[in-house]
Amino acid sequence: MTIAEKIAALRKGKGWSQEELAERLGVSRQSVSKWESGASIPDINRILELSRIFDVTTDYLLKDEQKERPYAFTFDFRTSDQGKAAPEAGVTPNTYRVLTAAEADVFLYAIKQYGKNIGFGVMLCILAPAVLISAMGISIISPTLLSENQAAGAGVILLLLMVAIAVGIFISSGVKMNRFSYITEGRFCLEDGAVSFIKELRQEFEPRYMRGITMGVILCILSVIPLLLACFVGETHGAVVLFMVVLLLVIVSIAVFLIVRLSTVKSGLEQLLQEGDYLPERRQTLKKYNRIEGLYWPLVTAVYLGWSFITNDWHITWVIWPVAGLVIAGISSALKDSR
Repeated sequence: MTIAEKIAALRKGKGWSQEELAERLGVSRQSVSKWESGASIPDINRILELSRIFDVTTDYLLKDEQKERPYAFTFDFRTSDQGKAAPEAGVTPNTYRVLTAAEADVFLYAIKQYGKNIGFGVMLCILAPAVLISAMGISIISPTLLSENQAAGAGVILLLLMVAIAVGIFISSGVKMNRFSYITEGRFCLEDGAVSFIKELRQEFEPRYMRGITMGVILCILSVIPLLLACFVGETHGAVVLFMVVLLLVIVSIAVFLIVRLSTVKSGLEQLLQEGDYLPERRQTLKKYNRIEGLYWPLVTAVYLGWSFITNDWHITWVIWPVAGLVIAGISSALKDSR
């Protein structure tokens, strides 16, 4: 197959039109048409983008003699014999994949998107009570515009809708990352060129990570200032207190988004380099933590919603989230110390 035939086949396999592929690449439909007809060849930057979008190696796109789509080269550590290119379904627990720099880059791109999605989902969960609290504040300021019962009803509906959207994001994002299970399980090794490539990316990312995490921590610390300022207003200004709580939640949600997004990317780099928590001897502990975390946050959400509906103290029950964050951090620390 020629590169023209491969681009056309991969595009059709995705169910995209030439216009859709062109939009994803930021080129004109005529350019895609010329590539598929063989009238022109994509430049190296477009080749890398095509490799990322279609999740194939650059070698596959460029070498005419490769007739089947190679997902990765595999070899079995029991025999140390290198095997032939095999699809994802052919990778068994005893078979390891050798990743090229282009394939590692595809994973990092996916993990960046995953981090953004998870960060946004957590942000929605934190902001969900802020919607209800805002509605209650409006009902206090202008009861004729929005009664207390209307505020409670509308606020709860929006709160549940935001939580539902967040849960949908968590589930869909997790499903999309399942195709990289061989990486999270450590069933791979990197080509020499890929190792240096990822280490360079990590070195470039480290300053950005430190700035983002520092900013997130600072925002978390400063988030209590609006609540402290609310202490200076009298009890007759209940709406002011509520809006200060909303401001606190907004600041915390921004901080958490930064921390989650950047920590996820750092985790992806560590997974590829098999460092930090992803060292072979630490993977068992990490699996335990992931199982605990998978049950922990749904339980926290259920407790939060149950407590809030029973007491109707939505302006207070939000504290369960920072407390839950401290508890899970303690669990994580305890598991690390037990290694």
